[in-house]
Amino acid sequence: MDTQQPIVPPQMPDQNTPQPEQSTGKQKGNTPYFPPRTIVLIGLLAVFTVILLFISFWGKLSGQRVTEKLPVPTPTPNFAHSILRIMPSASASASPAEDVTIDTTTNIVNGVQFELSYDPSVVTNVIITPGPFFSHPIILFDNVDQKNGRISCALALAPQDTGVQGTGVVATISYTKFNAAQPAVFHFLPKTKVSEKGILDSVLKKTEESAY
Repeated sequence: MDTQQPIVPPQMPDQNTPQPEQSTGKQKGNTPYFPPRTIVLIGLLAVFTVILLFISFWGKLSGQRVTEKLPVPTPTPNFAHSILRIMPSASASASPAEDVTIDTTTNIVNGVQFELSYDPSVVTNVIITPGPFFSHPIILFDNVDQKNGRISCALALAPQDTGVQGTGVVATISYTKFNAAQPAVFHFLPKTKVSEKGILDSVLKKTEESAY
């Protein structure tokens, strides 16, 4: 007697059970697949974005350069206001003489150095005498080159003395002339200067000359 096997009905898949996804052939592993056209569009968009950012940054930078104000240089203060003159001496003298005078204006000076040239064929026997502008001047040097016609003289106050402001005679230059008809002309040289305590540069503004 044959034994029949029981017929097992086929099982229907449970709808709640997740089914394995079927491969569509458009992705490999976990890396998504992009068509070449999409990649080209993304690249163009990135380049366009970079260009826009560069234009925006450059525009702001250019505008900032235009609106920036250039620094205004601070002017260097000018302390040179004193004037030195050489003119015929007002003092009574048997021989001709010239006064080296000063007008300090706003300066308070403590020293004067004057360098003069003259024609030694006209002028001789030059003697320099300190004037009353400085009460007790110190003669730093007093040189007369009779041969070449040059005078170098420097007068100053003692360090503890107060500077002087105003006008007056710094020194008197007496001399004789070979020919009375010829004028004696004294010229200031570049080394001429006026000093004020606390100021390194000369406070001499200008010099003026006259013939006698």
